[in-house]
Amino acid sequence: MRVGAAAGCEDAAVELVDGMKSRIDEVRSKTGQAKLKRVACLEWLQPLIYAGHWVPEMIEAAGGVDCLGRAGRPSRRTDWDEVVAQDPDVLLVAPCGFDVDRGMDEMSLLTELPGWSSLSATQCGQVFVGNSNAYFTRSGPRLVDGVDILARALHPDLFDGEPAAEAMVRYEGY
Repeated sequence: MRVGAAAGCEDAAVELVDGMKSRIDEVRSKTGQAKLKRVACLEWLQPLIYAGHWVPEMIEAAGGVDCLGRAGRPSRRTDWDEVVAQDPDVLLVAPCGFDVDRGMDEMSLLTELPGWSSLSATQCGQVFVGNSNAYFTRSGPRLVDGVDILARALHPDLFDGEPAAEAMVRYEGY
């Protein structure tokens, strides 16, 4: 809204913001009655850092509960034992600034850790690598797309189609 005001385009800004809010409301409506999935989002793998700031809100809007991050709080360094103790239903790997291909290149940093194969997310095939640079760790309008992408990964039965491969892929190298 501030950018629209500064550019003298307040009406267009209101329309854009209302459209983004509507999209998020639509996702919330679809996922509102779904079983909430416990999600851990890792935004860096060495050292291990879980996502904070707005990512926990994105997870909540997509029908999940962030089991590591807290909305409005900074991302924080953690250790693998904390991730294993939380035993997420879904693990989103979205290293800050990386696209899907670069994130996939980093997966061995996790898969070689003790307890990897015992995670619920791993056992159920619910590990995803996301395009962090485009949809998760850069604030801006594309975060709304990120909410939709997350919702499709968390609740594929409620949405038509899977996320585009450039946005998020299921990790298959268990």
